Amino acid sequence: TNAGVLKYLPQRIARTLGETIERSYSEREGAFLRALLLGDKTGLRYEDQNDLAIAGIYHAVAVSGMHVSILLGMILLLCGGNHRLAAALGLPAAVFFIVMTGAPASAVRAGVMQALVLCAPLVRRENDPPTTICAALLVLLMQNPWSLLSVGLQLSFASTAGIVFFAGGLYRSLSENQFLTRLLRPKTVLSSLLRAMLTALCCTISSMVFALPITAVQFGEISLAAPVVNVLVLWLLSIVFCGAMLTALLALALPAAAAIPAAVLSWPVRLVQLVAHGAAKVPFAALYPENGYLIAAAVFLYALVLLLALRPGTVRL
Repeated sequence: TNAGVLKYLPQRIARTLGETIERSYSEREGAFLRALLLGDKTGLRYEDQNDLAIAGIYHAVAVSGMHVSILLGMILLLCGGNHRLAAALGLPAAVFFIVMTGAPASAVRAGVMQALVLCAPLVRRENDPPTTICAALLVLLMQNPWSLLSVGLQLSFASTAGIVFFAGGLYRSLSENQFLTRLLRPKTVLSSLLRAMLTALCCTISSMVFALPITAVQFGEISLAAPVVNVLVLWLLSIVFCGAMLTALLALALPAAAAIPAAVLSWPVRLVQLVAHGAAKVPFAALYPENGYLIAAAVFLYALVLLLALRPGTVRL
């Protein structure tokens, strides 16, 4: 029936996109992009999953709020900053993407928050981040109150709350450093890249404020490499996500024309995998709190994170 066709349309498109990615890339790169775009990690090798986890960027291949934010950011950019057009195109696209990838809690959270951010100017209201977080949590709990016990939901909201409350202050404090101010002032490609890397560092540290204890308790692992690796590749993952999505859509219509952009995009994918693999091999890239000494080290690390987040002005670069 027509209702059945519409109901399973997102899943059919996800399968078609996955098959298109497999045809356009090598086995290892295709598995990474399927995970990045669709949240399908079945093709990822165990070694690659382990490297991503130790390096602290496993969230990149588990469809999360980051993916929804990148998608809507890409649409806003293509709309030339027109919020009305971005809302008209972005909200249906975000809903479709969330459903297509299985509606994980982190993606639903990001979808609700981004919807409020896009709609606030249209109704002449200011966006209030704490309110958007609570609204997203309310939507999820209304649908399933037991989802509060989901580790994915806990990490998503804990990370987002840390970013909302602490990232801005940390970024302002670090950017006021005289050396960094000189580098960030000129409008060049290098300064834009540096600004993106500094933003990634501040977001990573801020997200750890509430999420670090949950990660330690639930997974028994704390990635010490995460801040550095996120600075190196988080900006690049945004480019890879947008490029891979556009290339996959192009390959659906013109497979031959998509071969060239797919070949070009393979290089940044390899670079991300190379950085993750290299970081995972560094001694003490991750901390496993299995005894008293390591727990003490984890507490010390958490104290540093709290100091950076709560009193950024007291910490020199």
